[in-house]
Amino acid sequence: LLSCEGKILSEKEKSTKELSDYLSENHKLTLSEKYSKVFILTHKNCHSCNQFFAKTIESSLTDSTCLFIVSASSSRIDLSEFLTAKNVYFEKNENINALFDNSKIFFLKKGIIDTTINIKIDNLESFPKELTKRK
Repeated sequence: LLSCEGKILSEKEKSTKELSDYLSENHKLTLSEKYSKVFILTHKNCHSCNQFFAKTIESSLTDSTCLFIVSASSSRIDLSEFLTAKNVYFEKNENINALFDNSKIFFLKKGIIDTTINIKIDNLESFPKELTKRK
C-alpha cells in the first residue's frame, strides 16, 4: 500500500490507514489522538473467546479514550451494555472490511496503531493484563 506521497507504508501505517478510512467512510469519525484503544468485537472464530472479550471490555465503555466497533450478533453475544454507550458503533456487514476477521484490540499512540492483539484462545489470560497495564 502506498501513501498519497507515494511512499511504501509499514504494517502499522497500513492498519492505521485502513481503520481510519473505515471510520471516516462508514461512521463519519476521525481517528484522532484522543483515542488510546479501539476494540473490534465480532462473532467470528472462537465463540467463548468473544463472549469473554465482550464481558472484559465492558468496563471500558465509559472511557472516552476508547472506541468500540461491534459487528457481533446480539443473538450470539450479550451486547446489552454496548447498546447505550456513546462510543460504540455497530457494523451490520462484517465482510465490509478485513478489520472484522476476528475480535481484536488496537492500542494507539498519537493516533497511530502501536500494537494489535487478536483475541483467541491462547491469549485469553494475557489480554486483560495488557488492558490493565495500558490504562
